[in-house]
Amino acid sequence: INGLGVREGSMVMFFGPLIGKEQALAISILMLMLLLITSVIGGVIYALSPQFKMKLKEIEKEGDNL
Repeated sequence: INGLGVREGSMVMFFGPLIGKEQALAISILMLMLLLITSVIGGVIYALSPQFKMKLKEIEKEGDNL
């Protein structure tokens, strides 16, 4: 799902010999969590922005014209 096993497996394969398999897996999962958290924050900011609301109004107007 979403490349989850591939990402973690490759991190363990490449970084495991250097820092240990457990640490490589932990870093990979932490990187995924960081990506998800920043994506959610960005999505909330975008959804609350005035530009997004203007676009919704334009879409509703176009829908009314059909």
